[in-house]
Amino acid sequence: MRPITTVLSGVALAAAMMVQGSATSAQDLYLNDGMIVDYRQQIMKTMDAQVTAIGQILTKTVPNENIVSHFEVLLATTIQAKTAFKHKALGGDSLPIIWDEWEHFSGILDDAEKEIQTTIARIKDVGPDAAWDASLSALACKSCHDTYRVKK
Repeated sequence: MRPITTVLSGVALAAAMMVQGSATSAQDLYLNDGMIVDYRQQIMKTMDAQVTAIGQILTKTVPNENIVSHFEVLLATTIQAKTAFKHKALGGDSLPIIWDEWEHFSGILDDAEKEIQTTIARIKDVGPDAAWDASLSALACKSCHDTYRVKK
């Protein structure tokens, strides 16, 4: 977890730059690539937590009342991931090929977004127990990780 002092110092610096009335763009407010990588990693951790929770629900390890909200959070973070990866900041588990193949990579995220939206609609229409097949296609993280993530 990131120390609160790091977060607060970043917020304080951004606020100070705005108060000074400097003509900085949003891009200028990024403190460094390391902070962009950290932000990206936080989004990916959120996605992983949602996929884990959805897996628990689908395997009936936990009750299914929250399945729609987990997919909604996954949808929001999938959209955020595309924006977070747009800024070329090398580091973390991401391979540089992401930015060389940006159209393909961002297309995978676009497809995931559509699959998640379809899954949410199916769960709302049919119910969580009937959404198993739709859920599996929406959780296809492997297609990105096999190509764009450092092998572990």
